[in-house]
Amino acid sequence: MAWSRWRDAKVGRLGDLWNEAPDRVSDAAIFIGAGYAAGSCPALGFSAAVVALFVAYVRALGASVGVGQIFLGPQAKQQRMAVTTGASVLSALVPAAQWDVGGFSLTLIRLALGIIVLGGIVTAWRRLTRVATLLREKAH
Repeated sequence: MAWSRWRDAKVGRLGDLWNEAPDRVSDAAIFIGAGYAAGSCPALGFSAAVVALFVAYVRALGASVGVGQIFLGPQAKQQRMAVTTGASVLSALVPAAQWDVGGFSLTLIRLALGIIVLGGIVTAWRRLTRVATLLREKAH
């Protein structure tokens, strides 16, 4: 407890800055890199990076309009990293895992990036609607 108070007194908002900025850079680097991975799709990697940045933006937006940071999922930072890590480990163990789905070559990394994009869209929508609901409640 004493450490927490000391940290808040010494680091404060500056600590938040140095926690958040590298997270956004790492999100982009990881997803864009996964998009360029063998057998993957760069456009899907860039899409996952944009969605991840937007999800974080919506969380920060909630704080900036006075309703606090909203941490709804299903694809918050932890879940995005878990999906990416799982797909990476499985790809290393089963490198030839690839399926033909309607003329589209599906790999574990592509599947993971697709899950991140779709889940991120759902997450952003849930957070936006929650922020809007809280703003409406504050207005009354």
